[in-house]
Amino acid sequence: NSLGGLYGRYAIARLAEILVSPQPGPRNHASGIDSEGEADRTEKIYFVLDDNIRVHFNVFCTTASPHLGCANHTYITIPRVAEIGVAYALGETGRDLFRLNDLLQTMATSPRFLRPLALFRKRIAYANAFGTDFPVPGSTAAFLDRNSDYPHYFDEDFEEANDEIMEGIGRELESSN
Repeated sequence: NSLGGLYGRYAIARLAEILVSPQPGPRNHASGIDSEGEADRTEKIYFVLDDNIRVHFNVFCTTASPHLGCANHTYITIPRVAEIGVAYALGETGRDLFRLNDLLQTMATSPRFLRPLALFRKRIAYANAFGTDFPVPGSTAAFLDRNSDYPHYFDEDFEEANDEIMEGIGRELESSN
């Protein structure tokens, strides 16, 4: 949750560095990693720790984590000079989040951080609804960038569908009493 998603991404990269190379699962014959270092999703790969503990990278999930930092992703637009002031007031973590150093850029682009994430069978980034989260806006939690051409999907009938779901739950609760 929140900064835990960033800490988790960093820890996974560090863990991948200290574990023995990925091994194929018991019924698989390939290494599970292609020539570009990407995981083959059909393979069950694991790392070995202390020569006898298998570590499987199954699901990596974050909730409301500022993956892209806070610079240019604040709830209300603030001038860069104000972001810098806030960053220094928050200490080292603030400088990371407001991208006064290259940590988040490195974590988003370096194979050291991306390869371990690619080993997970599933990667999930939950974000609060757009425009509803003050500390971690949806754009940074869900990797949404104004310049991105990646297709993102939104349920245009959310309110109607949500009302129907809530009414159904209400009926179930009433009938169980």
